[in-house]
Amino acid sequence: MNYNNILMSNLLDFLFEINQKGITKPLIIAGGFGLFLKQQYITERNIRTLFDDPLLQDRQKILIFSYR
Repeated sequence: MNYNNILMSNLLDFLFEINQKGITKPLIIAGGFGLFLKQQYITERNIRTLFDDPLLQDRQKILIFSYR
């Protein structure tokens, strides 16, 4: 299992737990893993971007922000 799968598993566990507690605040996923998720989204949908090369960064961190 690679780091991205482990991080995704932890993120889904976290989202399940906050959903079970009735927390409905919007979340922003940032950091290296947030960039990875955005790159994956762009790639899957063939969205054109300004730069050809994806931004490479440490993906072993999840930063989660809540607002409202």
